[in-house]
Amino acid sequence: MVKKGATSFDKIYFWDLEAASDDYRFSKVWPLVDDIFLIEFYNKKYEAGKQPGTDASSQYAVAHIKQKKITWLKGIPAKNDIPEGISWPYVYEGRAFIGLTALDKFPQFYTVDPQTGNAKKGLVVKDANGIEAATFVEKK
Repeated sequence: MVKKGATSFDKIYFWDLEAASDDYRFSKVWPLVDDIFLIEFYNKKYEAGKQPGTDASSQYAVAHIKQKKITWLKGIPAKNDIPEGISWPYVYEGRAFIGLTALDKFPQFYTVDPQTGNAKKGLVVKDANGIEAATFVEKK
């Protein structure tokens, strides 16, 4: 962990994220708010020293770094129902917006509360194959 204003890592901070996630390895990490991150994990566990390769990674959690706490997202499809992970979440006003495509469904946005890990279904994007990204456009 690097504290604000520091020029090096905190040498006494240690958190075994793999152990905290029931021995799943992570694939991607995105900053959400303050010390909270969205983490994408591989769907299966790997022995020490084994590389995941191109295996599916479509299970998600929010990690509170200072608290050393991980919360699996609730309200999204099961990991085996998500053939491809998310591309890039959009963070706006304390919420994360992620686009997921479940098997045999149109892509759909989910709004994630970083504090609780609760996700709510949002906009469905009909006649699309996936959602790569989202942004907010302010009308002036």
